[in-house]
Amino acid sequence: MKINITTLAVLAAATGVSAAATIGVNFTESIAGHANQQMASGTVAGLVPQSNWNNTGGATGTVNTLADSAGAATTASITWTSGGVWGDGQADADANAGVGDAQLNRGYWDDNNGGGQTFTVTGVPYTNYDLLVYYATDTPGTQHLQGITANGIFARPDITTGARYNEKSGWDSTNTATITGLTGDLTATMDLRNANGNGRATIAGFQILEANAIPEPSSTLLVGLSGLALLMRRRR
Repeated sequence: MKINITTLAVLAAATGVSAAATIGVNFTESIAGHANQQMASGTVAGLVPQSNWNNTGGATGTVNTLADSAGAATTASITWTSGGVWGDGQADADANAGVGDAQLNRGYWDDNNGGGQTFTVTGVPYTNYDLLVYYATDTPGTQHLQGITANGIFARPDITTGARYNEKSGWDSTNTATITGLTGDLTATMDLRNANGNGRATIAGFQILEANAIPEPSSTLLVGLSGLALLMRRRR
């Protein structure tokens, strides 16, 4: 039997682990109205691009059986409470055109001058995971100094670069915050707005990212494939 290097590469690829799983939640003003804030299942959005975002609606509520990025139902459920909901008029045109990042950006929770904002996700299906939070407001240039605490770990956008909302539909470290190394159920709380009214505490959505879903190929596998290639060459 002859096995060439191409065949070995195919065998190596076949032993890999599937792509990382994610769960995305898109906060909107309401499910019934503001259709341009609702992402279709095939729409891709996020700093970590994914489809099958879960749309919520209203200042408070619960959504059970959240879908993952592959569209499969999971054991995860979310319950949230916020000071209110709002929408970003700056993102309207792109959102109306179905641009995923703009739709994610378009609707968001607002602190409404100090209203508390919390969310809990029970039944997270990943042993270890990271949280990526998206901020948005209707005022370009507004600073995002409010942080978020998830399972006792604090994070906020990168204030060294201004931490300012951008009216464009893209995302970077100035309008996102990341918390890594989480386990178990997720409980997250936003800081309240600063006493002087600066720094909107607003969230457009978040992603739960399965950690270590694409491990490096094991050394045993690589050694085995190398030995097989050497053996086949000697038999020629």
